[in-house]
Amino acid sequence: MLARLTLLVLPAWVIWGSYCYVGYFLERSSFALLCLVWFGGSIMCYWWVHNNRFSLSHGLWLAAIIRVSLFFVTPELSQDFYRYLWDGQLLHLGVNPYQYTPSQWMHQWGASQIPHAETLIEGMGELSASNHSNYPPLHQFAFYISTLFGNSLLSGIIGLRLFVILGDLMVCYFGIKILHFLKLPKKRILWYVLNPLIILELYANLHLEGLMLGLFLLGIYGLFKSQTITPILGIAGAISLKLLPLLTLPVIFRYKNQPLKNAWLILGVIVISCLSFTPFISVEMFTNYSNTLGLWFTNFEFNGSIYYIVRSIGSDWLGYNPIRTVGKILPLVSFFILLILWIKHPLRQQHHFFDLITMSFCLYLFFSTTIHPWYLVLPLGMSLFGKYRFPWVWSTLIVFSYSAYGASGFKENMLLITIEYILVYGFLFWEVFLKRKIQASKAWSGC
Repeated sequence: MLARLTLLVLPAWVIWGSYCYVGYFLERSSFALLCLVWFGGSIMCYWWVHNNRFSLSHGLWLAAIIRVSLFFVTPELSQDFYRYLWDGQLLHLGVNPYQYTPSQWMHQWGASQIPHAETLIEGMGELSASNHSNYPPLHQFAFYISTLFGNSLLSGIIGLRLFVILGDLMVCYFGIKILHFLKLPKKRILWYVLNPLIILELYANLHLEGLMLGLFLLGIYGLFKSQTITPILGIAGAISLKLLPLLTLPVIFRYKNQPLKNAWLILGVIVISCLSFTPFISVEMFTNYSNTLGLWFTNFEFNGSIYYIVRSIGSDWLGYNPIRTVGKILPLVSFFILLILWIKHPLRQQHHFFDLITMSFCLYLFFSTTIHPWYLVLPLGMSLFGKYRFPWVWSTLIVFSYSAYGASGFKENMLLITIEYILVYGFLFWEVFLKRKIQASKAWSGC
C-alpha cells in the first residue's frame, strides 16, 4: 500500500521540486532544463486529470502547494514586470503612463522621482524602455495598487502576485461553476491550474492574463444565468485588462439566437470598456497608444506561425523583411476568415459556443507576428468547456519559443518553431477533420 502510494505521489513531488528550482534558480538561457520541467509538468497534468486515484481536491491542493512555494520568486523568464512597476510608479506621481516612454522620462526628469528607476529601466530592456505603454486601463490599475505595498522590488512583485492569485481563484470558482452548469466533469479545471504554462508564465512571471480569463468567465457565467449587469461588467473588465476578448463579441451576439438582447449587452460592454480609458484621455494618449499597438503588427516578431512562412517567401522575393507590409495585411486576412467562421460555425449546443471562441482566438494568433506563451491563456481556458484539446497541446509545445534566449544572445531556432507548429496544426487537423463523431462525443463527455 505504501509503495503504491509512493509511486503515485512521488512524481508530483518531483515536479513540485522542479518548479521551485525553475522559479528560484533557473536562468532563461537554460533551455534544455526548462523544456524538461515544462514537459514533465504537462505529463503530470495529463496524468492527474485522467487518473481516477486523484480527485479534484487532490489536484487543487497540489496546485496550491506549488503556488505557495513560488510566492517569493522573482521572475526570470520574462522582463515585463519591470515595466508593470514602472507604470505603477508613474501613476503614483500623477503622470499618465501613456504620455512618456521610460527613456523620455529619464532624459527629462532623471531617476530621482521613481524608486529603483535605473533597475527598472535596465530590467525592462531597451525595447520596452523606448516605447510607450500598451497596457489597457485595468492593467494600469493593477500596477498602481501593486506599488502601494512599498517601494522595493519585492513588495511590487508580491503586489502583482496577489492579482495573479485573484485571477486563479476567479478561474477556479467560475470555471467550476460553468462546468457544473454544462454538466461536465469539474476535474477539467485541472487542465488549467496544473498546466506549466499557467504556473510558470502567470504565477511565477506575473502576467495578468489569468485575471483577464477570470473576469471573462465571470461574464460568461452571468450570460448563461441570464443576468443583466454581471455579463457586462465581467466581459468589459476582461477587455479593459487585455483587448483580446473583443474577439468574443460576435460570438456573444449569436448566443441563443437573441440578437436584440445580446446587442444591448455588447453595447454595454463597449461603453464600459471605453469609459475605463477616461482617466487617461489626452491627445498624447490616443496617439501614443495607437502607435504602440501598431508596433505589434508591423515591427515586433516572435514565434510566428503563418507570418514566418509569408516572411520567408517575401524575403526571398523582395530581398528584405516585408513585416511592415505583411503585418498590415495578415490581420485583414485573419479578420475575413474570422468573419466567415463567426457566421458559419454552428451554435446549436453549449460546447459550440466555447469551440467557436477557442477557434477565434487561435486563428487570430496563427496570423499574428508575435506569439508569446502567455497569449495562449484565453484559448486554453475556453478549451476547458469545449471539445478541442489542441490548445493544451500548443501550451505544451510553446516552450520551444524559449530556445531564442541563448547564452550568446537572442536568436530564434526555426527548426524547433517549425516542429512546434507542425505538431499543433497536425493535432488541430486531426481534431477538426479526422476525428470521428463518436470519438468527439466521448471527448466531450469525459475529461
